[in-house]
Amino acid sequence: MEFRSELHKRSTSSAYKDGHLYPEMVGTFRDVEEEPYALCRFLRARDFNVEQVFDMMNEHLEIWKHAKDSDYYPGTCMFC
Repeated sequence: MEFRSELHKRSTSSAYKDGHLYPEMVGTFRDVEEEPYALCRFLRARDFNVEQVFDMMNEHLEIWKHAKDSDYYPGTCMFC
């Protein structure tokens, strides 16, 4: 699956400064949502266009980081 592979690549590559946050964003609802459903939720939001999904995530990265710093999403990381 292209999105899952790209998510892993970006989360482990030093080329993406905040790449480690992508799996956390996708795994927010991990207590009630299995990984395939989480991935599909993001893909559906952008008509299954992987680049557009990452564009969307990048647009909200600063908000995510602020919320994480404020402990708004405690213990979130489906893939960690």
